[in-house]
Amino acid sequence: MTKIIFIITLLIGSILYIMNASWLADKGNGGFYLLAHRGVYQNYDRTNLAKDECTVNRISKPTHHYIENTILAISKAFEYKADTVEIDIHPTKDGEFVVFHDWTLNCRTNGSGVTREQTLKYLKTLDVGYNYTYDGGKNYPFRGVGVGLMPTLKQVIEAFPNKKFLINIKSNDPQEAELLAQYLKLDDKKRANNLSIYGGEKAVDKLARDYPWLKTFTKKRVKRCLKEYILVGWAGIITEQCKNTTLLVPINYANYLWGWPNRFKERMDSVGTDYYLVGPYNPDTPTNGIPGFNTIEYIKELPEGYTGGIWTDKIELISPQIKQVEFGLIALNSQTN
Repeated sequence: MTKIIFIITLLIGSILYIMNASWLADKGNGGFYLLAHRGVYQNYDRTNLAKDECTVNRISKPTHHYIENTILAISKAFEYKADTVEIDIHPTKDGEFVVFHDWTLNCRTNGSGVTREQTLKYLKTLDVGYNYTYDGGKNYPFRGVGVGLMPTLKQVIEAFPNKKFLINIKSNDPQEAELLAQYLKLDDKKRANNLSIYGGEKAVDKLARDYPWLKTFTKKRVKRCLKEYILVGWAGIITEQCKNTTLLVPINYANYLWGWPNRFKERMDSVGTDYYLVGPYNPDTPTNGIPGFNTIEYIKELPEGYTGGIWTDKIELISPQIKQVEFGLIALNSQTN
């Protein structure tokens, strides 16, 4: 009896191994793909960062002059070979959408008030780099640089007509989601092909229902997908939560995913889902968010032949350090050897 149980267990284990063997999966023809969070921008210290805390007084000493969510920052990210750029949006009082991160203007700019309660004319007068400081207010290196640089969403899309964008709708209002859909003409499937949208659950869920061809996600959906995949992915089952969406995969959890990395990618590709490796998730500091894939050490942890996505806050650092060669293999430049 013991021998029979052993044989059955061995057989089941062998079948599971073959079904989920990464090395037996098709990597596809493409290599890795990069997402630049907010374009090229001024990074900041996340230590003990509270939710919705102003971050412009936490930046490191600047090594470049780019300010997040501006056309210049987005353009530079594409120069660094970003495949997709993540941007943040708010509606304006007069029917536009502007590309800007904060719910209010007080933190970053020389203006004040709730962003969505202003007119586009007023927002265009502001200096989006006004309050950035790296030394406690002794120096403000971007004052005067960011005047008039808050773009509309249409300006961004028109400036980069063939590029991909991940749009963060900051609101949770379904009506705002519909306004955005009309603004972007999401009923045109071809027009929506280069766009993905995430953000507030109610707003994004409405977009997902009304425009099922549009790629959308929420934090809740990402968590549900990954949990469900860990439970049933061993059998090759892909639940609805994992279809036609975008996933963020913390690098310290990736190895728990069945078939990681190649079989996992094969399965996600089959249901139209993109995924991006991000920095390690720490459940003890969830309000700090998940950091991007931002250090050279993370690159060294990539599996050989990795052909998935990478989400980074520092594309100016990460992109020059990795290169795509035949069959999507990853190699470190000589600078990191």
